[in-house]
Amino acid sequence: IVDWLTTANYGQQHDKHSETHKKGTSLWILETDEFQNWLNNSKQRLLCQGMPGAGKTIITSVVVDHLTKEIKKDSEIGMAYIYCTFKQPKSEQTTRSLLASVLRQLAGDRQTFPTTTRSLYEQHKAKQTHASQEELIAELKAVIELYSSVFIIIDALDECDLNTMHGFISELFMLQKHCNMNIFATSRFIPEITEWFTNAKSSFLEIRALASDIAMYLDIEMKQSSTSLIKSNIDLQKDIKREICEAADGMFLLAQLYLQLLQDKINVKEIRRELQAFGADARGRSDDEKTKVLTHAYDKAIERINEQSLHMKSLAMKVLLWVIFAKRALTTSELRHALATERGMTTLDDEDLSDLRDMGRVCVGLVTVDEKSGIIQLVHHTAQEYFESTQSRWFPEADSVLLGACITYLSFKVFESGFCITDDEFEQREAQFPLCNYAASYWGDHASKNEQPGEEILEFLMHPAKVDASVQAQLAVKHYSSHEGYSQEVPRRVTALHLAARFGLTELTRILLGEQYKCNPDSCDSNGQSPLLWATRNGHEDVIKLMIEANADLEVRDKEEGATPLIWAARKGYKNVVTLLLERGGEINAKDNHGRTPLSLAALHKHGSIMQLLLNKGGTNGGSLDEIDQHGRTRLSCAAESGDKEIVQMLLETGGVDINGRDGEHKETPLIWAARNGHKDIVQLLLDAGADVNVKEQHLGETALTLAIESEHETIVQALLDKGANVHQRDFSGHTPL
Repeated sequence: IVDWLTTANYGQQHDKHSETHKKGTSLWILETDEFQNWLNNSKQRLLCQGMPGAGKTIITSVVVDHLTKEIKKDSEIGMAYIYCTFKQPKSEQTTRSLLASVLRQLAGDRQTFPTTTRSLYEQHKAKQTHASQEELIAELKAVIELYSSVFIIIDALDECDLNTMHGFISELFMLQKHCNMNIFATSRFIPEITEWFTNAKSSFLEIRALASDIAMYLDIEMKQSSTSLIKSNIDLQKDIKREICEAADGMFLLAQLYLQLLQDKINVKEIRRELQAFGADARGRSDDEKTKVLTHAYDKAIERINEQSLHMKSLAMKVLLWVIFAKRALTTSELRHALATERGMTTLDDEDLSDLRDMGRVCVGLVTVDEKSGIIQLVHHTAQEYFESTQSRWFPEADSVLLGACITYLSFKVFESGFCITDDEFEQREAQFPLCNYAASYWGDHASKNEQPGEEILEFLMHPAKVDASVQAQLAVKHYSSHEGYSQEVPRRVTALHLAARFGLTELTRILLGEQYKCNPDSCDSNGQSPLLWATRNGHEDVIKLMIEANADLEVRDKEEGATPLIWAARKGYKNVVTLLLERGGEINAKDNHGRTPLSLAALHKHGSIMQLLLNKGGTNGGSLDEIDQHGRTRLSCAAESGDKEIVQMLLETGGVDINGRDGEHKETPLIWAARNGHKDIVQLLLDAGADVNVKEQHLGETALTLAIESEHETIVQALLDKGANVHQRDFSGHTPL
């Protein structure tokens, strides 16, 4: 069941960071007043910020380890943690997947698995569907309430897409209003992130590596150094420790890089010369300027790589090319196959593969390997930023090289057999050719950086069996351990045009629709989806234009939802695509299998600008905008709860909604939802539109005024009083607002 929620597992990442943590260092965080206040009081929020390389992730691992010990003493304390990374798969970087991960941990850690979570799983099992974001939020609330208190830990907010993270943090803040939950997070100094936590009245703490911690780290590393020159010279170790501590000045990462740069020095004089350079780099700089020192350190690392033998230099640069520019983190087996793949090859065997045991040394410490997961990644996200900013200098043809390797790999003879007909056969192929999932999933992303598609791409796409194999490699996902037949749950009859549409490859689409290939724009896969539907679901406007020019059917419907391209565009929030389809004659009031129109789906998914566009063009609801969703909620109350002013305003102006309609477990009105959650602008909108100011919810008999007082929303209290809220009205326990 927990695998059905999400397969994302942050346990391995935590183990890696916990093992990296040098015993006795970074414990200062536990003694601070800010942390103790966060730990010992309910509903606290603590944001720990620091410059790049200050040791924020290690601090997070210390906090998680500390809480783990506390939980062993009291099983009624819950904890969930998330380590964000810049190479996290896109599927794990959504608000829904992050919420699912929190639920996975909290539900899975209960001594008795929650019956409500099991019920949610059973509801979806037969249909082989996943829980919606709204269902996850409701279930999270139910599971959190099983604990006496819950601690949520999130590391590196800044390494996730900011819009995604804002959605996730907002949902956690909303849950915190109803549940006994504390939130701890780390981040660089990002103004938007600071603002989120400031608005939520959070506590703040700056993370900065202590000189004593850096010194302890250096002591441990030098005693284990492979360089006898350092290992055997105690006086030199003291000098190294003193100079690096001063030069690093609060940046663990810089100390790590500096020590690595000393490893190949052949005499003491060279080491001392390098130490003097470190000091000159850092001396007298501000924190902002000090981060620029990292750039110089990375420059020096590349210089060291270039000083190696030709073979070692070539291997290091190939490894860096893949680790830096791959669209997700790679495993050791994937990287070995990637390095071995060259244009013109038709297969690989073990004798083609490189031994990567010395990879860390060859790459002078710029890459690390997680021994448990096999994941290879750069030493720090600042290294990613450095190499991306200097790509033209070191890796000008990166995407072209990766594209060539992906297409060559997908064109191997083994894939001429096409679709695997059993899970076992599919898993054997994946084990033998581990790069096929990456190559199938991301070749199009690398191709998008090249203006013209090469012949090898067209040759691959014109081979139906190889296309079938690649689609299966990309889309077959085992969502849980007992998920039998998963490899067969992917569409068949996918064409070259489908894949061009999926990746938004405009020039490739133009060629495939042209005189030479004459691909059919209305050819549907086994799920009834045409290339136009694939392009629409992914928001590729230029490809959609080409499909329309080729007279693609605008009213084609997929089998599962019965949704047209316009319905999908409205549902996904692609305003430009909605505009384009309307201009070309898309049916504005088409209904899917559930009777939903583009307008009702835009309202359901809170796409206010699309709602306005459809209303202006004559769109209708296909029913009532006041209808109850699968969670027993109306669109107006959902928008009022989440603070979506634009949607609330539009629903009120459109009409057909009951402003005092009750929904949810406790039969609350939109005004009560808005007042409880502190959305003063929405409260004012509802009051001005005639909302009943004195209506009670049906759980405790509380009014909007009572709930606003409990949540200390003073401006809302004033607005309610101005509209005549009854200060003498009693709840079911006999209490008045006063």
